[in-house]
Amino acid sequence: MQRGGKTNRPYYRIVAAHSTRSRNGAYIERIGSYNAITKPAEVIVDEAKAIKWLQNGAQPSDTVKSLFKNLGIMYKFRLVARGLAEDQVQSEMDKWKAKQAERAATKRVKKTRAIRKKSEKPAEEAPAS
Repeated sequence: MQRGGKTNRPYYRIVAAHSTRSRNGAYIERIGSYNAITKPAEVIVDEAKAIKWLQNGAQPSDTVKSLFKNLGIMYKFRLVARGLAEDQVQSEMDKWKAKQAERAATKRVKKTRAIRKKSEKPAEEAPAS
């Protein structure tokens, strides 16, 4: 990841760079961008370029790996590496996206229940004096 932006307003470019280069040094190819300031965080990645570099042996940083996992790029890379046909990869990705949407929906429900329970607690009685 290559950092840009102003002080206290970071903006990152996801790039393919040689391991000996500095963080903000020269890079080989720009793959995408990541803006953590916005809510929700804005992540733009060229999936084809990312998979191409992973196939060529690129080692993503921990943060980039986490972003790729959330976007499904790491899963797709593993499917392609196993040698599945394009239509099989697409059907598996559709299943994965449906599963992720279901997980997100259940997380929202659990979160709202927790908030509701917290707000429904009765107020403690004032001590008698």
